[in-house]
Amino acid sequence: MLNEQNSELRAEIEDAFSKAGIDDYVVVNATAIIEKIKKNYVSRNPRAWWLSLENKIDTLHYEDNAGYKYVSEIVENKFSQAHNSYVFFLADEDNEQMYLYKTPLSALVFVIEQCRYFEYYVVSEELAWLVCENDHGEIIVCSAN
Repeated sequence: MLNEQNSELRAEIEDAFSKAGIDDYVVVNATAIIEKIKKNYVSRNPRAWWLSLENKIDTLHYEDNAGYKYVSEIVENKFSQAHNSYVFFLADEDNEQMYLYKTPLSALVFVIEQCRYFEYYVVSEELAWLVCENDHGEIIVCSAN
């Protein structure tokens, strides 16, 4: 599921991390962590994970695809996650490739704004919750089993 090939999306995301002054975004054992996330939150084998997410607790709609601007606030309010804590940031490239990074929650808006549109998942390091944005501009919030 994790493809190490170079891609434009991957380059955009990593350039955004660089612009944000974040250089410790690499995740050791990324493939294993992606599989754990999938096992914890996704049923079956859908083309896009958000189609089969388990344990949904909320689906939020925002005008003009601006939901990404509220992800940090949602996570802070629903899960008491500190604004400067680190999270996993999983970029889904056209349902073909997944790229996993770690980033401060506070940097998400900047990183996402620097890139073209893509679906993404934000997950706590403990895998206790997952928040994602789908191609309909919906923010979906899930908790662990």
